[in-house]
Amino acid sequence: MGPACRAQADRRFFGINTAQKPGANPDRDAYEAEFWSAKIDRQLGADTTLGLRVQGGRSVADTDNAWAMSPLDKHQFKKDNQVLGVSWRQAFTADWFSNLEVSTSELTYQDFENGQRLSSYGLFEGRQNAVRWFNTWNAEPGATINFGVDKSLDKFKVDQGAAYDMDRDATGYFAGLTKKWSPLTLQVNVRHDEIKMVQQVPGSASQKNDASANTGLLGLGYALTPQWSLSASVSNGFRAPTASEVSKNPSLRPETHRSAEVGATYATEQLLMRVVAFDTETQDAIVYKPLAGWDYTYESVGRIQNQGIEATVRANWMGYAVKASAVNQDPWNAVTLKQLDRRAKSYGTLDVSRPFAGYDLGARVYVSGPRKDGSMSLAGYSLWSLYASRKIGSDWTARVRLENAFDKAYQLAYGYNTPGRGIFASLQYQPR
Repeated sequence: MGPACRAQADRRFFGINTAQKPGANPDRDAYEAEFWSAKIDRQLGADTTLGLRVQGGRSVADTDNAWAMSPLDKHQFKKDNQVLGVSWRQAFTADWFSNLEVSTSELTYQDFENGQRLSSYGLFEGRQNAVRWFNTWNAEPGATINFGVDKSLDKFKVDQGAAYDMDRDATGYFAGLTKKWSPLTLQVNVRHDEIKMVQQVPGSASQKNDASANTGLLGLGYALTPQWSLSASVSNGFRAPTASEVSKNPSLRPETHRSAEVGATYATEQLLMRVVAFDTETQDAIVYKPLAGWDYTYESVGRIQNQGIEATVRANWMGYAVKASAVNQDPWNAVTLKQLDRRAKSYGTLDVSRPFAGYDLGARVYVSGPRKDGSMSLAGYSLWSLYASRKIGSDWTARVRLENAFDKAYQLAYGYNTPGRGIFASLQYQPR
């Protein structure tokens, strides 16, 4: 049986900076959220396992609108979601393992103004029925083959004021091979996706928007010594626009991605260090575009790209567990020849923890460099978090976390504030 939990949070802060956007309501904005999940696995035999999982969540957030008719208007956003899933795991042979997962989920978004749901884009409902069949076959010593199918049937609906319906049928077939010839490791993955989409806007004929793509990855690893290894990979990807994006712009095209990276790794029992240089490019990137007043849409732009270096370290040092990462990059819009909005060129984290008197104690700091947001600039910032956990018996774990410990004021988007200092406590039950 897996973990079952319920978490709830209620925080209030000023959502919009009224010095930057004076048309917004200056009141404190509340946020409340609940989440629960449970998972049960039942072994029917030595080779067969059945599983059931359920989860759900609810959140209510007070929001502000800098373009509202009155700064006294009150806005609220509500979100509900539920998921039910069943899984079956079967070992057909000692070398072939198969997993089948079937799930259904529902999602509802609602926007309210002064207690009344908005007549335009005030209700968004979605349902997804999905099946995933995944197989692992150990074909021979040092060779593993993965293969399977993803299938989902999605239905989305936006309410009467901006009535819009979309049905999407997505199918993906995939296979992969990992083969080791000491000291060389080869990885090859291939995938084919087909998406059939029908959109319906009142007063117009239904519109079909089908897409398909072949994607894959080729990777090589080479062990120079028992501690040092080199790696390299090239891959391409594909992303169809979401229902929300298409509801604002039915002519959006799917994104296509290309990526290449090379890296070096040093690994021992007490230390893992890795440095990777990467180069990525996205064609027909789907980006947010503000319109007059509070309205917005999405558009497909020609090309965005990013190059950079990422370094990570994990170490056990004098009883401390140390995790650190740092990224230096150049996210760039190749059409406008400008840095991508809200993307820092440099950022990183440092997390240090250790056991003490039956507790696990730790501290984490996240640092980000400055960013652009349209014509405005967002300052860099650092955030500290402190946390502790303790086992209570064999099945219970208590945790407490102090977020933004020094109450740092910072912005992720111009004109919008972020939460200040907050403390969170949780109790987890996981039977053995």
